Amino acid sequence: MISEPELREEITTATNKVEAYDGFSASLWFGHDAIKRNDPAEQEKIIKFNSLLANYVISTPRST
Repeated sequence: MISEPELREEITTATNKVEAYDGFSASLWFGHDAIKRNDPAEQEKIIKFNSLLANYVISTPRST
């Protein structure tokens, strides 16, 4: 356990942001069949594309 409350809070905040991003990107996930094929090149391509897609959705302005 980290004894410094400020450091613990900073770590918790960063961890929560990463977990929220992972959850969001999982909601956009596709390509399950390619991941199951166990082809490392295809797996890497799909993971990178899903990350790019998540970043695009996050950074795109929304109209109100």
